[in-house]
Amino acid sequence: MRTFERAARAIGLCCVAVIVAACGTGQQAGGPASGTVDGLVDVGDGRSIYAKCAGQGSPTVVLIAGKGNGAQDWQDVLVPGDPAHDTPGDDIPWGMGTLEPSDDAVFPSTARFTRVCTYDRPDVRTEGPDVSTPRPQPHTVDQDVDDLHALLTTLGEPPPYVLVAHSYGGLIANLFARTYPETIGGLVMVDTVTPRIQDVTSAVRLVNWDAANATTSPQVREGVRLVDAFEKIAAAPPLPRVPAVVLSADKPWRTDLLPAEVAAIETVTFEQWLAALDLLAQDLGAQNITVTDSGHDIYLYNPALVTEQIGRIVDDASSGDIAGTVDIGGGRQLYVECRGTGSPTVVLESGLDVAGDLWDSPLGPAPHVFPAVAEQTRVCTYDRPGTTRAIAGGGNSRSDPVPQPTTTADAVADLHALITTLQITDPVVLVGHSYAGVISRLYAATYPDQVFGMVLVDALAPELRANMTAEQYSAWKTMNERTPEQIADYPDLERIEFDASLDQLADAPPILQMPLIVITADHPMAPSADLAWIDAAHQAAQAQLAALVEGAEHVTAHGGHNVMIDDAPAVIGAIDDVVDAVRAGRTAV
Repeated sequence: MRTFERAARAIGLCCVAVIVAACGTGQQAGGPASGTVDGLVDVGDGRSIYAKCAGQGSPTVVLIAGKGNGAQDWQDVLVPGDPAHDTPGDDIPWGMGTLEPSDDAVFPSTARFTRVCTYDRPDVRTEGPDVSTPRPQPHTVDQDVDDLHALLTTLGEPPPYVLVAHSYGGLIANLFARTYPETIGGLVMVDTVTPRIQDVTSAVRLVNWDAANATTSPQVREGVRLVDAFEKIAAAPPLPRVPAVVLSADKPWRTDLLPAEVAAIETVTFEQWLAALDLLAQDLGAQNITVTDSGHDIYLYNPALVTEQIGRIVDDASSGDIAGTVDIGGGRQLYVECRGTGSPTVVLESGLDVAGDLWDSPLGPAPHVFPAVAEQTRVCTYDRPGTTRAIAGGGNSRSDPVPQPTTTADAVADLHALITTLQITDPVVLVGHSYAGVISRLYAATYPDQVFGMVLVDALAPELRANMTAEQYSAWKTMNERTPEQIADYPDLERIEFDASLDQLADAPPILQMPLIVITADHPMAPSADLAWIDAAHQAAQAQLAALVEGAEHVTAHGGHNVMIDDAPAVIGAIDDVVDAVRAGRTAV
């Protein structure tokens, strides 16, 4: 058992270092990604980096330590029962607390369920065998990204990678993921630095904090340029949308132990640090785990929690599941959930002002459409801007708002940007409910090479308008407009220009021949008998939808307009039939 001296960075409390002589084999690492690696790796230009890898499986987890720290950190734990566990503040950076190597540490624990690698950046360890080649300090984050890419390439570690980053390592993971997005399977951000700190602190505090982290000493030889890193990240492409989680310390920094002259300097506060992590979690569309019973070095205080979250992200990365916001360009984010594997990809689209969770709503009985379809193939659903949640108590769209009202063409543009961002290249089956039936048809007419099948669920259509008199259509529009009270309560509430939206579809080319099932609810649409003309027009329009292509099927479901709630088996069965037809290469059900 060893008590490792920890050097507290007087201003940059994110920068703590373990001064320890790590053991290595001294052998040259490299070759295929199998077996144990423990030694120096030649990364080119006469430079070597110490790396340690163990375990088998995919994705490969890459553990990236904070400033001044390296591979040994992920192999140690704060001894169970140590008083530092129970103190209200974070004692470890001040040399309090006994650390020891343990099979319960993050590195060996992760190696038990997948491949895992970690490494020493230059100057994080200067003694002992297999020391990484030093370099001038302070240095910039792009150098660390280049080194990590060269290291993984030389080791022959195939992607995808789940990057697990601590403190300054979060900036390395952030820029690496933006630079090599196709290699990233997931992100675990362990109390990391984030460019979002700029949004919650003052310019003076940021400058002082940056200067502190660039400073080196005999105890902490690594210096990093944080503001430069923020600028490089801002100039890089967006982060890929992958499974992610954020873990935040809940033991505050021990600023009471700082020398008076240092404590007087304005710098980033613990409260600002936590606020920035909240923003990071929002950016990633990820959970922020804030109850960790830990100081900054969460992996030492609570290695089981860190390992558990790595395992969860590894599972999600293996399955390709997504649940979060994605950048579709123009500074906008759409919330999307994808689950399951296989082709074609089914896209579930909800009706007017209803979010994507309608397809997996707790308001309806099991089975739910979204998880049921995920058992058969890949399926995605998303929140259009201004929609409302289909959960108890409601809630607003998780996507960025846009000016309202919109048109069907706007929705089609968003869906195309989403499909492009998600890199969906498989055939697509569109499932459109109500107003989304118009979106589905216009999308299929606009991008006929992408859509191979369709299910229309009690769908709106220009044919409905054509089966009404002018007076009836005017009355119908008035009934479907949002009230001033609704808009006042939620100004961003989705509203559409009905005439323009229906005209856009009516003027579009017909959809191509494809498997099509039209589902119509058997409960009346009209709220009263004197409005029976609504049901007459709706039924006539539904029959016309079933004639859009040869061989289409027209199914009657039991329930009201929200068929996926009232008769989910009918919707699930229709989707399965269309998916089977697409897989078989048929152009009709």
